[in-house]
Amino acid sequence: MKQRILSAVVGLSVLVVILCFYQTVVLNIGIALIAVIGTYEILKTTGNLSQKLFSAVCMVFAAAAPFMKMDGFPDVRTIAILIFLLIIFTILLKTHNQLHVSGLAICVLGTFGISFTLSNLVYIRDDFSPNSLYYIMLIFVLAWICDGGAYFVGRAFGKHKMAPQISPNKTVEGAIGGIVTNLVLAVVFTLIYTAVCHLEFPAKNYIPLLILAFICSFVGILGDLTASIVKRQYKIKDFGNLIPGHGGVVDRFDSIFFVAPVIYVFAGFFPIL
Repeated sequence: MKQRILSAVVGLSVLVVILCFYQTVVLNIGIALIAVIGTYEILKTTGNLSQKLFSAVCMVFAAAAPFMKMDGFPDVRTIAILIFLLIIFTILLKTHNQLHVSGLAICVLGTFGISFTLSNLVYIRDDFSPNSLYYIMLIFVLAWICDGGAYFVGRAFGKHKMAPQISPNKTVEGAIGGIVTNLVLAVVFTLIYTAVCHLEFPAKNYIPLLILAFICSFVGILGDLTASIVKRQYKIKDFGNLIPGHGGVVDRFDSIFFVAPVIYVFAGFFPIL
């Protein structure tokens, strides 16, 4: 537990530093680094890291994704995806005896999923100004607070297994605790943020905020369980050991991968601030 808390403190400190420069390319670089490490973990998990060219192409694409759509520059996502897929399938034709389609599919899906879901933080920064920092921070609150709430409530009161064949430690009580924690702290965080920034938070905005928190609780749990399915099928405990007590980047950001795009889409239709 001490190691887990210490790692969380260090990780949050790094996150705070990045968020202090969120309006600059520092955010893009931070996301690119996380995406590359996450893609590396997927390649290693599936046993495809030995395919040097394939691995390099996936990690280069993951690093480039956060820079494909930025204010003041053309949106090159479509052409980049087309080029990426053409290169990947060309590699498959040349190495089909070593590179199996099933492993390739998971790695390509992981590369897309990790890099583009994290890139939603960049899209939020560029599209939701001047309140973009609020939405970026809300992503981490709604993903990690639910996860933390579920962990502690589950340890204290968990009795009924939620998905024993996928993740034996997750309980129904823990999931409910995570959802309730999310609902409460989403409001608390918003009130603190608006007070510090001297912003108005109309009473009518409580409803969309609570709906968003509720949705993100479920998709965060879905992201966690999805990562657990991959780990169980590949018979590994964690995707990596970069973060002591938490595992790898994918282990720590699995909920973020699902929550970030949900907040980006939801806030586009129903702004909280």
